[in-house]
Amino acid sequence: RLAFAAHVPRRPARINVRRVHSIAALRDEGFQHLERRLLVGCEAKHVAAEHERRNQNAAAAQFSFLLHRAAPRVAGPPARMRRQWPDIGAFMRLLNIFAALSGALALIMLVLVSHALQLSGEDADRMQLGTFIQMFAACAGLAIANREGRLNAIAGAMILAGAAIFSGTLYALSLTGVRSFVMLAPVGGITLILGWIALAFSTNRRA
Repeated sequence: RLAFAAHVPRRPARINVRRVHSIAALRDEGFQHLERRLLVGCEAKHVAAEHERRNQNAAAAQFSFLLHRAAPRVAGPPARMRRQWPDIGAFMRLLNIFAALSGALALIMLVLVSHALQLSGEDADRMQLGTFIQMFAACAGLAIANREGRLNAIAGAMILAGAAIFSGTLYALSLTGVRSFVMLAPVGGITLILGWIALAFSTNRRA
């Protein structure tokens, strides 16, 4: 058919449609004759099994095609949303705000313990230790907030949270003298240490 189609634009008057159909019929008959020759000598059950297998393959292919066309297409989130999820930038802005407020609180507590509060030597030393730890953690949080990456966000949150718990425990113990707050100090210290360890494995990419 391709050979006849090639002659159409040049000599369309010479095309005989009946002859084309007769050639196609002879071609199909030749394929069937070749198939019968290949199956000569086989048992009847083998021939029937071969035809059954071909029919099953054709039916399975047609069913798969119809199932693929009928299945609804579930559209995923846009590429822009996938790139921005999770939104680390918003979390880093909150981390920056919390670190700045934590540093301001530590400075206020240091001024109070030096000038306004009348504390004993042990309580004053405990308060100063809490302010120093919170101040260093605030500086680290401000530096981490200018980075990007999930591990940096986790490390910054752990450092600030651990310093807040540990320093808050020291503040409460020095101001109130209640020993029940001491149980929270190890929790804050361990969280602070784990935050620094997580920061050691983070990347140095900036936001």
